[in-house]
Amino acid sequence: MIAPVPVVTFTLGELLVDVATGSEAVPGAWGDRWHPSEDWSPAPSSVSALLGTAVPHPALLTLAGKLSASAVGMDTGLRVEVVDADRVVVACGERRFALGLAGGACTELCRQPDCERRMLETEVPWCSSHLFDLDLYSLVTAGRFWAEASHRSGEHERSSPDWPVEELMKAAVAVGAGEMMAETIVTAAFDDPHEPEQHDVPAEYGLVLRTRRAMGRERLRLWETARKEAARLRQAAGGCQGCRRELSRLEDGFGAGAYPQARPEYCSQACDPLPTARQRYLEGQQNGQARLQEDLPF
Repeated sequence: MIAPVPVVTFTLGELLVDVATGSEAVPGAWGDRWHPSEDWSPAPSSVSALLGTAVPHPALLTLAGKLSASAVGMDTGLRVEVVDADRVVVACGERRFALGLAGGACTELCRQPDCERRMLETEVPWCSSHLFDLDLYSLVTAGRFWAEASHRSGEHERSSPDWPVEELMKAAVAVGAGEMMAETIVTAAFDDPHEPEQHDVPAEYGLVLRTRRAMGRERLRLWETARKEAARLRQAAGGCQGCRRELSRLEDGFGAGAYPQARPEYCSQACDPLPTARQRYLEGQQNGQARLQEDLPF
């Protein structure tokens, strides 16, 4: 268990100056603990008064690189969340970074405060557990960002690994939005195929057909992931949380490629007290726009 530290705020520029003017330090305990062999050369480190410990230069340079796209640059505000024997956790707004004190790594963490797990992807900056805490709009938007990043123009298969999208689908199924998530991913991950009748050139006609087949395979893959996750949740729930009917004896709603419109713990949308996925998505969108307006400086 890591202990929190008092809130300390500073800018990225102040941190870099602090390290540049700090004394060089390489605690011997690091070499003994991580690389006992005599030929190991630790990364150059300097003591930082702002962080309260010696930090490897590679970790700080990586942090600066990750924040270089910030609109305020060196004026980017940072705060310390945690300092322990192995790492320092600093935050910039909602973004959180773990600076390794041994190897000099800089890992971006889940955006949930106090979470020690790394985020799934750059486009999905939460761990798999905290995806379930997002409102539906934020969850679906993360799926769209991930699919757009995995898209490669002219390719007919999604080239990225399956595990990020599987976690997104599981989180969507848990809130009765599997179909919305699947269609968002498929639409964003592939070039829009036009009607074959609009193409007179055989090569273009074939491109449309190949894209459509790839989209169909992707829909089937996502549907199968959703079906398995819903079955797992229904088995764990046992009976409908609304009418108490045994869920294992009811249709799962996945017939003929369809998605159920209720959460897996409920037998139907009539028993599920939450609004429809579309209503929840629009509500989250409105709330997000309201928060954005509040953050504007004018």
